[in-house]
Amino acid sequence: CGGRARPAILMFEDNDWVDSALQDRRYREWTAAVRWLATETRSASNPLRVAILEVGAGGNVTTVRHESEHVFRNVDAVATTLVRVNPELPLPDNDVEKLAAGRVRVVSVMSGGLDAVRRIDACLRERR
Repeated sequence: CGGRARPAILMFEDNDWVDSALQDRRYREWTAAVRWLATETRSASNPLRVAILEVGAGGNVTTVRHESEHVFRNVDAVATTLVRVNPELPLPDNDVEKLAAGRVRVVSVMSGGLDAVRRIDACLRERR
């Protein structure tokens, strides 16, 4: 569309927020599909590997951070790698051992979002 991209989350005093039931439904359908695929085709010894790239979710509104750490936690047939990009708070909010027990691994990247995404893109291009 050529317009500015904005986070799809409600921020403080956000007069431009537009709630999207369709977006919420797609997210819920995606998580259900991942859980179904993992349960039907994988096992705890051969889990479905899922990567979540979280960029710029800070400490003021921790909803996104919490969701990223917990969306597939304790789903035996899913092994989640959360790549958290944040220049100030890249570390997990929850105890690393508890996350690991729930099959969640956090890769912390202390960087600004755009720089990190560009570097990730460059690395992926090199691997092709």
